[in-house]
Amino acid sequence: MLGAMAAAPADLGDGLVLRTGRPGDEDAIVEHVAAAFSPTAEQRLRARLDEDGGRGVTRWCTVWDGARLVSSSGLLAHRLAVDGTVLAAGQIEWVVTDPGYQRRGLVRRQLAEHHRRARAEGMALTVVDGIPYLYRKLGWGYALDWPAVHAVPAAPRGRGDDGRAGATTWHDGVAVRPAVAGDETALVALDDLRPDRGVHVVRDRARWSWWIGLAGRGPDEDLLLAEARPGRAEGWARVERDGEATLVLVRPGPTRTLAAARALLARARAGAPPGWGVEVVGRPGPCAEVLATEAVPLPYDHGVQARVVDPVALLTALVPVLDRRLAEAGGDVSGPLDLSLYERTVRLELDHDHVVAVGTGPRIEDPFAHGDVGIAPDLLPALVLGRFGAPGLAARADDVTLGRHTDLVDVLFPARPSDVVTDL
Repeated sequence: MLGAMAAAPADLGDGLVLRTGRPGDEDAIVEHVAAAFSPTAEQRLRARLDEDGGRGVTRWCTVWDGARLVSSSGLLAHRLAVDGTVLAAGQIEWVVTDPGYQRRGLVRRQLAEHHRRARAEGMALTVVDGIPYLYRKLGWGYALDWPAVHAVPAAPRGRGDDGRAGATTWHDGVAVRPAVAGDETALVALDDLRPDRGVHVVRDRARWSWWIGLAGRGPDEDLLLAEARPGRAEGWARVERDGEATLVLVRPGPTRTLAAARALLARARAGAPPGWGVEVVGRPGPCAEVLATEAVPLPYDHGVQARVVDPVALLTALVPVLDRRLAEAGGDVSGPLDLSLYERTVRLELDHDHVVAVGTGPRIEDPFAHGDVGIAPDLLPALVLGRFGAPGLAARADDVTLGRHTDLVDVLFPARPSDVVTDL
């Protein structure tokens, strides 16, 4: 997908030029982003810029004042599974504007370009795990939950392993080591433990090769694999070190056993430099059981934000999911269902529990007046991705109403668990 045609450079006035990133821009982007985030961001950032034979840099929007890079942002590509149906999705990341150039609309112009590209590449939506409220002003809405985050103590000095890169360590009979090339099959098999229902990022062998390569680039990111015996993978975890925050962040993946979850956590704790904190992103299963006894939950008060690129295209891509939900509900529904987005309407044509067409309907500016369905555009991702379920979303948001179609919309858009933060 990296071959989408780039927009021509745009003169923004005052000597500023917006253009797509080019080979040769990498050092400037790394310096620009690391200065704003943390030097430990370089390992992940260079891996992204080098994707697809070095053309990953073309996924960036950049703004230049002469030879100086003053603002930049990236559009990363993902595949998002919603109840087993896979959608192309994007992630807005590494958004930075230098002081002195802020409040001039530079980010807004870049995000417009990213959405032009997302549409050209067939992305259904884009997500961003960014500053609260800022992205709401730009059209994003809170669409997916962050899982619970837990603080755990670093390993006491003189106990546990030293977390050395490349070393295999043992914890109660479970070996923990860095994942290496050749582990892709085992990692894919562990991902198969995830339930088919829900929202998660698809990781195939190529994506796992990329994660393994990222971890091998330097000391700031590890991909750890737990094995009960050679060739028997029991779990995995990503470990990120943020020198600016003096924090080790652990993002566990699917884990088969309590012993594997404990071993991965012990390895991550032991690898924390003195004085650093350790935080773990919770996930269902053995990891949650371990954290319940060994960690303190931390407040994390906002979700991952998303913005729909094209509502008709998104719902068209989800027709197999919608059909399955209708069939499982066992009703017999035919006729149009209009979803008012206030400024436009998306119409689902139903015929005996099948969505036979998705298109546009008549504009309904006040869906409350006649019992129609109304969803504010920034809340459409939360509805479609099942953050609260349709009735739950309507109860939370004053500009969401299910009207006389409450039961039907509840069937079409139920609450769903999500697991995307590990991949962001």
